[in-house]
Amino acid sequence: MKLPLSPTRRLNAYRGFSLIELLSVIAVIGLLAAIIVPAVNRVRDRAAMAHSAGNLRQLGTAALLYASDHQGDYPQGGWPAKWHDQVYDYVDNKTEVFSDAANQHEYNSWVNFSDGETLPFDYGYNSHVNTLPECQLATWPYLTGPANVYADVDKESLPLIYTIARQNNFVYWCFDLEPGSGNDQAYDPRFDGQGHVLWLDGHLTSPTYEELMASVAARGGSVNFVTGKRQ
Repeated sequence: MKLPLSPTRRLNAYRGFSLIELLSVIAVIGLLAAIIVPAVNRVRDRAAMAHSAGNLRQLGTAALLYASDHQGDYPQGGWPAKWHDQVYDYVDNKTEVFSDAANQHEYNSWVNFSDGETLPFDYGYNSHVNTLPECQLATWPYLTGPANVYADVDKESLPLIYTIARQNNFVYWCFDLEPGSGNDQAYDPRFDGQGHVLWLDGHLTSPTYEELMASVAARGGSVNFVTGKRQ
């Protein structure tokens, strides 16, 4: 026969967590969160960085495909910007290739495509590459870079497209602008101090602003850097 529980045993049978036990559980949960959340954020940031790099590689491939169909001429730099429309067909009209989810700025330059699509523009094109004849840069020969793939320039050291603050093109004087300066054409190291640069030969790097400026200095200044002029 089962004996009834005494009042003391009945109280112990229904006793919940003590305050110390509850605080211990909360502390363990907090510790796990402190370990897991930063790791998840790092994974997410790395995924965004890889996605952005993929976008730039697609744009670089599209620029070369455009050149192969236009007697070797690169998409046109300068303003009004046309390069995005010129490579648009070569990325299968995918507007998301031009947009970077990691860009957290409040606004961006809006680009109107020939089919009416618009989007915030997160990558800038070198205005000195095949500069539009109507662009002011074209009136100064020392500021004009290579027009086509046959130009005798060091393609490994000439930037074609990079992560940009809020524009769709950049010019030589932008490299004097530190990140966060408020200028739309400044280089944007948006991935925890790193950005992306797609070079004219098609390779991609992820330099900090300081590393990019070291590349500018190694080329003898920003004009040489963006035009491919020999020192």
